[in-house]
Amino acid sequence: MITSQLKKAVMSVLLEDIQRSNAKEGFCPPVSGWGDVRSQNLLREHGIRIEDYKVTQNGEKIATIRRKYASRKVRLTYKELKPTIEWLEEAA
Repeated sequence: MITSQLKKAVMSVLLEDIQRSNAKEGFCPPVSGWGDVRSQNLLREHGIRIEDYKVTQNGEKIATIRRKYASRKVRLTYKELKPTIEWLEEAA
């Protein structure tokens, strides 16, 4: 059972990773620190991992990540935008 608190934690960690990768490309100021440690600990406790395009819990897929990118190239690359997470009905 995935609670709303876990869903928020997944989005928080995902957005932190996106901000970190965009900062490497020079789109935004550098990220300092490790972000929301509470969200990371919550995901670790429940065995939730964020992989490329999916979210897994104990090896079972519980969500799909739809990544979005800017429509124009800036500095020879596309900026990553806020993704959409589609939760599977069994998990939600």
